Amino acid sequence: MVAITWTDDPNAVIISTTGDDGSVSYWWQAEDTGGWTKQLVGAPVFVPGQFNTYSEPTMAWTGDAVIITAADSFGNLDYWWQKKQTLTWNPQHVAQAALDGGIVYTNPAIAWAGDSVAIAVADTAGSLNYWWQTKDRIPWNKKIIDTARQPAIAGAPNNGAIIAAVDPEGLRYWQRIDEEQFSKPSTVATWSPSQPAIAWTGGAVVITAVDSAGNLMYWWQPKGGSGWYQQQVANASKDRVKYSSPAIAWTGGAVVIAAKSFNTRGYLHAINYWWQAEGTGGWNPQTVATYEPLT
Repeated sequence: MVAITWTDDPNAVIISTTGDDGSVSYWWQAEDTGGWTKQLVGAPVFVPGQFNTYSEPTMAWTGDAVIITAADSFGNLDYWWQKKQTLTWNPQHVAQAALDGGIVYTNPAIAWAGDSVAIAVADTAGSLNYWWQTKDRIPWNKKIIDTARQPAIAGAPNNGAIIAAVDPEGLRYWQRIDEEQFSKPSTVATWSPSQPAIAWTGGAVVITAVDSAGNLMYWWQPKGGSGWYQQQVANASKDRVKYSSPAIAWTGGAVVIAAKSFNTRGYLHAINYWWQAEGTGGWNPQTVATYEPLT
């Protein structure tokens, strides 16, 4: 999944992804311009005789810096930050598999929690881990929240963090109560979707994920509420595709979702976009790009 976000100092769109050589790259485009500037964020550690690559990165904006995390093929969890209006990437090892009891970390997610960098990541032991680093401090702190996989994370009010992940009982949701405590999990869905994404709108938690049939689903819970409301954003059977790799965000006036779709032969079909204005119930679809099937 390509990571994308917006910065406000300077105003720019920023994108990060993993290249064919396994390294993490970064592009930015200033507001009202047409060109993209590329930077290398980090290359994986070279291991003789083995190909090491980073997972697709995730990225966030703190107001002062761009922050990125990714895990490599050997399960090491890495982090980079770049202070606003500078060009230098500062790398850190959050966790090294060989030094952490052989635990292998996979597909981390990152967010800014108001006063700390927050990373949610699953491991090969089945644990859902929460790593955080308080602003202007070096140490990383770890807490095992529960047993789950495929986590997504977002910042929330009062220096909070919200997490969605999948466990054997379905799609679950956790909210950080204080620096080291999380709420008991709330059940969003009693079946297990894949690839959840989560965001905070200011008035609700919003989550999207893909079900086993490839349909794109959406849930929301109003601030202070306890139940979850569900909608289908896109019907895979009707559209003759399967959806994958969704992302979700809040613009200030609408919920926006992007996802890939694959045709019945398994080839990338399109990159798709939907938006739902605040206070409305319908989804407005758009096609960002389409692809010809491979031959």
